[in-house]
Amino acid sequence: MRLTRTEYDTALNAGTLKLAFVGMSNIGKSYASRAIHRAHGLPIIDNDALIGNALGLADMQALADWMHYPDHPDHSARAKTYVRHEDDILAQSLSRDTGGIYDLTGSVIYCHDAALTELKQRALVVHIKAQDSDLARLQQLFFDNPKPLIWDKAFTQSDGQDATSAMVESYPKLLKSRQNGYKALSDISIESIKFKDLSGNAMTKLIGQSLPAN
Repeated sequence: MRLTRTEYDTALNAGTLKLAFVGMSNIGKSYASRAIHRAHGLPIIDNDALIGNALGLADMQALADWMHYPDHPDHSARAKTYVRHEDDILAQSLSRDTGGIYDLTGSVIYCHDAALTELKQRALVVHIKAQDSDLARLQQLFFDNPKPLIWDKAFTQSDGQDATSAMVESYPKLLKSRQNGYKALSDISIESIKFKDLSGNAMTKLIGQSLPAN
């Protein structure tokens, strides 16, 4: 939902703003959501947590373990289940009249067209854009602290190659394909470095300055 700065400020101050963050896992969506929540009181809709709850899983580690790495025979089927739950969560949460901060999963771009259309119509979608300098950090965080990750067609594994090395080789391709998807879904795109160490008030100001004046 494309807003002017005035429309954005009005909705933010009234508590009716629907603000959605998209981007790679570990890029800073949850950090930004918490900071803005503290500053403005908008509730957070944490899609990963809600998907985990729907599946009866205790935490993010349990959700990542349930999803499995892409070489596992159950990964593809569970990825579809995961997306279906995010579709449902978007439909339920976006229908509310109240504002909120949507901490979307990194895989939201794989949701069905109807859910993504609803998201674009009802929320200001902000892409926290990964840079080349983020690649090594994001990749290492994925292996150190796994989150559920849908690889779609980005994962390739050679004969005799172990899954870990195949994922390391495939990760840059996954990042590139997702950047294109996030760009298509978002209203504005802001480099991740610009969010670093900002307060919630500074983040909302940064977002507002990225919108057209009129």
